[in-house]
Amino acid sequence: SPTCPQVVAWPNEKLKTVYQNGHDGDANFIVYRGEITKLSRECHVYGGRVVVKYGYAGRVLLGPKGYPGSFTLPVSVTAQDAYQAQLARNRGSVRVTVPGDQTVGYFSMVREISLPVRTGTRLEDYKIFVALK
Repeated sequence: SPTCPQVVAWPNEKLKTVYQNGHDGDANFIVYRGEITKLSRECHVYGGRVVVKYGYAGRVLLGPKGYPGSFTLPVSVTAQDAYQAQLARNRGSVRVTVPGDQTVGYFSMVREISLPVRTGTRLEDYKIFVALK
């Protein structure tokens, strides 16, 4: 449907860089960098609620100190109404595997959230923020 809350990842929150201990900020010591590269959504309205099925996808790129294997990225999801009031918050994670002969691994996740809709507000003014933090 055309009216649906926005699903957003802020530029600085759709990246997560992990450094070797004691070397934060030094590009030569990056173990890996996770990034969200795609967001999608679909919505269904039932009475005073909207059910948003949202998805995010991305990748993990190995850095100079990286090695193939499995990595866990923290994911934080926050939903706000049209007045920027927080409606829901969920912390979780997504597991990513970089195969032995590769330097990149991919992930995707689909979730569903149900939000109350205030009378007189527009669904497109509601936001769902996805962050790697």
